[in-house]
This record gives sequence, C-alpha cells and structure tokens, in this order.
Amino acid sequence: MRLIRQQNPNIIFHKRSTLDFALHLHNVLEIVFLRQGSATAVCGGNRYELTPGDVFVAFPNQPHGYENSRDVESDVLIIPLQPFLSPWRSMLTQKMPISPVLSRGQWEGTGLAVLMDLLRPERKTVSQPVLQGYAMVVAGKLLPLLPLTDQSAEDSDLLHALLLYISEHYHEPINRKDIAQGMGYNESYLSHVFSENLQATMMDYVNSLRLKDAKMLLLDTDLPVSDISLQLGFGSLRTFNRLFTKAENMSPREYRKRS
Repeated sequence: MRLIRQQNPNIIFHKRSTLDFALHLHNVLEIVFLRQGSATAVCGGNRYELTPGDVFVAFPNQPHGYENSRDVESDVLIIPLQPFLSPWRSMLTQKMPISPVLSRGQWEGTGLAVLMDLLRPERKTVSQPVLQGYAMVVAGKLLPLLPLTDQSAEDSDLLHALLLYISEHYHEPINRKDIAQGMGYNESYLSHVFSENLQATMMDYVNSLRLKDAKMLLLDTDLPVSDISLQLGFGSLRTFNRLFTKAENMSPREYRKRS
C-alpha cells in the first residue's frame, strides 16, 4: 500500500493493491473506489460484493471492513468531519446508509473522480482551498444518493470501544468473559450489542483476527506451528488446527506447504 498525503494533511488518499482489512471504525468519512478486481465490503452486519466501478461509503464510527480482495486496484479517500464535512455532521453521526454501495452510473457526476485525480502524487501544486472545495462538493453530491436510517449513538460508542479493546488484546488467550470484565460490562449485554450490530459473535471476530495473523506468520516466518498457536492466543494447538482447518479447508502445515 502507498499512502499519499498532499498539501492538505486532512485528506488522506490511499492507493491499495489489497483491501483485506479487519472490522474497524474511525471518526472520518471513508470512500473506496474499486478500479479493478473484486472484494467484499462488510458493514452493518451485511456483506457487499464490490466490482469494478463500485464506490463503497463508510460513515464515521460505522464498523466496516474488507475481505476476499482479488487483483485489486482501488482508491481510498479518508475525509475528516472537520472542517470539510461540518454541514453534514449531524447526518453523518446520527444516520447510516441502508446500502453503502453505489455503482458507477449512480456516483458519476459527483466530482469524486476529479477529487481523486487532484490527489494523485503528480498533482503536487494543487492548493489547499481547491482540495477543500472539491471535498465539500463531493460530499454534497454523493451523500444524498445514499438512503439512510438512524443509528444508535450509544451502541456506536460501545462498538468503537469494544473493537479497540479487542484489537489490543486478541493475541492474548481471552474469551468472552475476559473481554466483558476488561471493559466493565455485563457479558450477555456486550455479546448482544456485538452480534446485533455485526452479525457475528465476539469470539468469531477475535479468532478471525488471529487466523489472519496466523496465515501471515505461516508464510513469512519459519516459526513452528505450535509457537504460532501460542503467540496468537489460541490456547492450544488442537484449537488452532481445528479453527484454521475449518476456515481454510486445510491444516496450517498444509497451508504453509501449498503457499
């Protein structure tokens, strides 16, 4: 991945060759344009298959992620609420898209393609006011294209804290009870909020993060499988083998040999 920051440090522009990224959320507007390949966007407990020309929009503090990306070329715009999106702050923080995907025929004419072109590295002379102006134009034309529904601010704040906690502790041998105790919440309530919003259990999510790291370690290191299991918090080699085989239809050792 190449990260490009132009004269305006508040607009961040990524050129990505993969979109695989675990569920996360942040206080910015994220817009992904898929130029080539295919990927699955995960948002609001749903999965959306992205094909070339599609644009995916994630609102601030809305859990989202990407998986199954193949032969991808994509542009990712990250635009903060302030100062660019101030006129839409209430909408962006209180609403969420019913469907966050727009086809090329829907988003063309919003100025998005122009803004992406202005952010390319060869356009070093583009001024800050011009970038800000185009960011506001894009928001003003793109956002009304998305049908919206209300979101719970309380659940959004809790999900943000929960995903952050898990990201910091998933390498440890934690379970659902440990997560609830660490965050100071009732275990059943925390589990309900997670599954209601993300259509997955907390431990399924924890294990998905562990398995993603496991695949990287299997390919990029010579660590024994038992050490990888211990390092990533699976608790036992048997559990690691079972979860890995279920997810990949092969054992960790077979995965290392075939890749």
